[in-house]
Amino acid sequence: MTYTITLSKLILEDSNEGAKYASLRYELSLPFVPFIGLSLGEKNWSSGTIKSVYFDNATLKFSCHVENEYANDDVDDDYTPDSYFDHLVERAVSEGWKLIVIRDPNE
Repeated sequence: MTYTITLSKLILEDSNEGAKYASLRYELSLPFVPFIGLSLGEKNWSSGTIKSVYFDNATLKFSCHVENEYANDDVDDDYTPDSYFDHLVERAVSEGWKLIVIRDPNE
């Protein structure tokens, strides 16, 4: 038996509320039920750690949210170029993630 999974994640410009963000999805099938804490990957792709799992009984599909990515993590004082957010989004899309929306609440 295989299970249809939709992974979702956000790429955020920084950790501040109201930051620019991109919403992405990735669809795949698994031979087992996904669970919190699971990370999936292949040669050039990694899902990140699954943080929540939801099963839709009507569609018989699992939706999982993985950990968010931050262009600027605010942990250190290292310079992060403004284009790094765009780089993270482009990298995710090249890995097979589908870009759903980019929102900038400041615009």
